[in-house]
Amino acid sequence: MADLLKDKIVKTRKDHTCWGCAEKFEKGTYLRSVTAVDGGDISTSYWCRICDVTYQEHADPNDDGITLGFCLELDSWHDNARLLPRTY
Repeated sequence: MADLLKDKIVKTRKDHTCWGCAEKFEKGTYLRSVTAVDGGDISTSYWCRICDVTYQEHADPNDDGITLGFCLELDSWHDNARLLPRTY
């Protein structure tokens, strides 16, 4: 289980890929930045608003790994995509 170090909305300074849907976003986009440490390894992931909301709806504290683009497999992602703007 990873320990959360930082979780905030940021204006990106370079291009990033959303971890939830694997879509690329240009610098200057507002995304959620999540930094965590797991077993001594520090990693940062970026999330668009649709994937962020979708993940929060399906978050499982026992899940030991989230694969790139996994949100696209969830039915609620498509519902959220119709209702929410892509970025913050």
